[in-house]
Amino acid sequence: MSNKVTKKRVKATKADEEAVIPTKKREMKKVEKPSGAGSIEVMLAQSYNPDRDDPSGWLMSEKMDGVRCYWDGSTMYSRTGHIFYPPTSWKDSLPKMALDGELWSGRDDFQNIVSIVRKMTPDEDSWKKIKFMIFDAPLLEEPFEDRLITIKKELSKHKGAVAQLIEQTVCNSPDHLNILMDKICGGKGEGVMLKDPKCSYERKRSYKLLKVKRFEDAEATVIGH
Repeated sequence: MSNKVTKKRVKATKADEEAVIPTKKREMKKVEKPSGAGSIEVMLAQSYNPDRDDPSGWLMSEKMDGVRCYWDGSTMYSRTGHIFYPPTSWKDSLPKMALDGELWSGRDDFQNIVSIVRKMTPDEDSWKKIKFMIFDAPLLEEPFEDRLITIKKELSKHKGAVAQLIEQTVCNSPDHLNILMDKICGGKGEGVMLKDPKCSYERKRSYKLLKVKRFEDAEATVIGH
C-alpha cells in the first residue's frame, strides 16, 4: 500500500476516545464498571502498517467520525465511564445486550454530534439525527464473525431502531483496501477499520483491530455540558 496513509496532521476536533465531561463537577457521574456489564474497557485499534500488515481475509468497515459509546443494556457510557443522556424513547429502542459502537449522524458532522450528545438534558428532535453505529458485542465469548451474526439477529427484533450494525466487507488484498479507502475518503469519510474475523473481544489496544487513515490525527478532549 502507498505511504499516503502515514502522513500526519493535527485535527483538534476528533475526540471519540475521550469523555464528554460536564461543566459542573457536582453533576458529573462516573463509574468504573457499569452494573451488569462487566468492564467498560473497550477494544482499541493499533495503526495499520502496510509493511507489516496483510489485510487479506480481514473484515473492513468505515471508520466512523463519531463519539465512542458503550451500551450495557440499560445505560450509555463514554469510554471513560461518563454517562450519556439520550431521550428515553431513543434509549428504549436499543437491544438489552452490551454493545460497543459510536454515536454518529453522518460524515463530516463531528461537531454537531458532540453538541447533541454532550447535553445532560437531551433535545429529542436533535437525537432523532443520531444513530448508534454498532461494531461489536464485548460480552459475547465467540469469534468476531460470529458476534456479528448474533448482533444482527438481535437487531432484527428491533425494527426501526436507532441502532445499526456497521457494514463489514471481507478484504481481498491491499489493493481492495485502497479502493475502499478512496471511496470513503472521497465522500468526506475518515478511513477504514480492519478487524480479524477470528478474534475475541480484547479490552485493550489490539493488533487484531487496525485503523487505516489518510492522516493520523492528534486526539482532543471534548469538554462542557
